[in-house]
This record gives sequence, structure tokens and C-alpha cells, in this order.
Amino acid sequence: MTGRHLVSDCQCVVCGETLGWKYIEAQEQSQKYKENKFIVERSKINRGPSRAA
Repeated sequence: MTGRHLVSDCQCVVCGETLGWKYIEAQEQSQKYKENKFIVERSKINRGPSRAA
């Protein structure tokens, strides 16, 4: 465990599946570098058909 953090889920704009999270705030000074960074689970990324117009 790396301390207490305030996070927000990140979802796909097409299907709504949760892909990861964004660090909003870190309580510990040593973890402040994580603020405003995203963690995206590689296994959730799907390069489906292009939606180009």
C-alpha cells in the first residue's frame, strides 16, 4: 500500500467500461507526484474498428 489517495475512475466514451483511474489528490507528500496522472489497465484497451467519418 502506498498511502491514501483520492482517485476518479476513467471510462470509455463509447461503451462506458472502466479502463482505469486518475489520481486526484495524494495525502502523503512522498506520493504527490501521482497527482493528475492516469493509470490505464493495458488488458482493457481494445483497438476495435475505426469510427472515422
